[in-house]
Amino acid sequence: MLRVAIVSPEGILQRGLRALLESCATLSVTAAATAHQAKNVIKTTRPDVILTCLSGTGESILLLKHLHQNGKPPAILVLTDHLSKNDARRLLLHGASGILLKRTAGDHLHWAIPAVTRGAHVLPPEFSEELIWEYLEPSRLENHSNSTLQQVSGLSRREREILALLGDGLSNPEIGAVLSISSETVKDHLSSLYAKLRVKNRMQAARVAWQCNAMGKHLTGSQTV
Repeated sequence: MLRVAIVSPEGILQRGLRALLESCATLSVTAAATAHQAKNVIKTTRPDVILTCLSGTGESILLLKHLHQNGKPPAILVLTDHLSKNDARRLLLHGASGILLKRTAGDHLHWAIPAVTRGAHVLPPEFSEELIWEYLEPSRLENHSNSTLQQVSGLSRREREILALLGDGLSNPEIGAVLSISSETVKDHLSSLYAKLRVKNRMQAARVAWQCNAMGKHLTGSQTV
């Protein structure tokens, strides 16, 4: 039987998650804690999996950072109300083992929790299918590779640095801190690179960065423009 610790606000949500997990014969709830209590509770109960359901991606990332401060924690499965591709990338980069949508989690926890304990990464099936179609289909990548490289070649060195950090899921203030520039300067550079890449928002720009990575083209290389 797999031991699960719940990290969520106290109240109806926490009780509902406990009831859902305890309805599965192969799962046992060892503890339920708030985000502030999580580290100590997990240390004392030693669960196989941490199931977290907080108010947003930002809070989930703060928890992930906190739990990874003193070594690798158990597998962490994040439940969320909404999930964009950028949110998924940021959560996975910060150590989430899997992500499920709250509204359909009940259909998937019975297989998702054992999967993350075995080292697998889990995403909502409907979300996974879209990513597979969009990013892993060879013909799609091949058709877009030349145009992507042409677009990126028109960026300045600073714009390529910002694009790379945007692709890593950093916010404007975080990008500014890395590059020692202000958030407003980052915003100005983003407006410029959006125009050059012919994209409308940071999600579409991040997709260009990911395509470059998939083709082995490093945005922060020695190329000059």
